Amino acid sequence: MVQNLFHLIGCDAAKLFSASPIYKLLPIAAVAVAFFAPQVISFILLLVVYLLGYGLITYDEAYHTQNYYAFLPIRRSEYIIGKYAFTFVMTMIGILLCFVSSSLGSLILTDPGRPGFGELSDYYALAFIIAMVYLAIQYPFSIFLGGVKGRIVAMVFYFILFFCAFSTDIMSRILSFMQSSSLFLLMVISLLLYCISCTIVLSLYDKKDLIG
Repeated sequence: MVQNLFHLIGCDAAKLFSASPIYKLLPIAAVAVAFFAPQVISFILLLVVYLLGYGLITYDEAYHTQNYYAFLPIRRSEYIIGKYAFTFVMTMIGILLCFVSSSLGSLILTDPGRPGFGELSDYYALAFIIAMVYLAIQYPFSIFLGGVKGRIVAMVFYFILFFCAFSTDIMSRILSFMQSSSLFLLMVISLLLYCISCTIVLSLYDKKDLIG
């Protein structure tokens, strides 16, 4: 199973980066934003995972790759786990690269309003939490509604979060809650929600004939 998952992750990466130039430019843009404006990195990374989430499903629908997988020694459950695993791996790589970029920016730039290393850790913890919760919601809709309908639902969730980001009252409440809570615990809970989402999709996917 592990070998199949690595194969699926590699295939998904190759599919996305060959499908559109935007998937090649996004990492560069995210790293650049992280260097100059780490305060907004949570929502830049959210845009990246939004595109990753529905992009995989849309590609598979357009090129019927589910049919291709049906002739390989890959179980249906591995197909779903592969999608979740790929997005998780890419999210972690993105957070790591952006964190390094933000740290370098803090060393090089002398902006007095720039967050310190402690604040950077909080920003990236928030980015991880938002990404995991968002994907836990987005993936079931993307998989069962399809690429187009799932993308519409995902966009609605994205713009709700985007609106919250520019609502001073909402953001102040979120930040106050996070400051009074354990970030590590919140990260564990968000990862648990991501795993629960995968488990729910697996149980429902077995009852739905999506391949063939």
